Amino acid sequence: MNAAMFRSFSKARKPAKSRHAEQLLARAEALVYRAFLQFAQQVQNADIEAILETGDYAALDLLFELPIERFAAAWNSTFVDIGTREANAIELTQKARAKGTVTGTFNPGDPEAARLMQSASLNLIRNLTAQQRAATRRALARGLRQGLGTADLAELVRNSIGLDENRQRQLEIFEDALRGMRAEDMEVPEATRPPVLSDKQIRQRVKRKADQLLRHRAGVIARTESLRITAQARDNALRQSIRAVGQSEQLVGVEWIAVDDSRTRDRHRERNGARRRLGDAFAPGIYKPGDGPPEESINCRCTLLYEFFDSEDELMRWLAAGSGS
Repeated sequence: MNAAMFRSFSKARKPAKSRHAEQLLARAEALVYRAFLQFAQQVQNADIEAILETGDYAALDLLFELPIERFAAAWNSTFVDIGTREANAIELTQKARAKGTVTGTFNPGDPEAARLMQSASLNLIRNLTAQQRAATRRALARGLRQGLGTADLAELVRNSIGLDENRQRQLEIFEDALRGMRAEDMEVPEATRPPVLSDKQIRQRVKRKADQLLRHRAGVIARTESLRITAQARDNALRQSIRAVGQSEQLVGVEWIAVDDSRTRDRHRERNGARRRLGDAFAPGIYKPGDGPPEESINCRCTLLYEFFDSEDELMRWLAAGSGS
């Protein structure tokens, strides 16, 4: 049988293929999580106070521009990292090696790779800016209604950094509950009343809650964006490598791999083991994990495995053996 030009991994080492995909996803998730926390930590109380002193509250948006752009840049650097690692993991056959090609190919300057990174950057900057603006303005409006001084108002705004409007609302509900604990309810026996909290204690607890909400959001974003990065970078590295060695895309198969636990969507679990020719959809608009609307992509941990074939008959037999739907 003629050897395919290259294989991502041999079929006999399918568990290794799964481990490789999982390792890339875990690496991307860790990098994005760290980058998002760094974005939120770059805005300081002193910077917020300086703007509040001017009364030009709209200028608060300027504090987020550079940190958000840096987060978008970190997304791109993670994309390049994953694409490079995927290309280096591709195992070429003797036929390809005889031509002097040792590993797969990934060039960040590839037009499609550049387009993907530019599109991701623009979407991240636009969406994060809008979400941050909504959370910050909600916090600012709350502080102004309460008549807070500059330092306390800056602290309120600072706690909103990295949150979206929904999480900012949760933070306010939490603070209101704490302050409700301070009001003595004369119908409750004194011995069973909740402890009275000082303003300092309330601020400390609110700050811890804000940090908790921030870490939760960072985790959600990291899981969603790492999936997008890994799926797109692996796919781009694959396609660049295919072109580099002259492999036909029509003779490449993809298999959907879902994590088998309670966190996995039913339709993704049902899709586990489903096989398609590269470029064919698993569902309308879904060609790889990370595609589709939020109900399909958020917190998804699925991956794709790739197989390469010499002939149409070989590919069709492989497709017929798929187990998913």
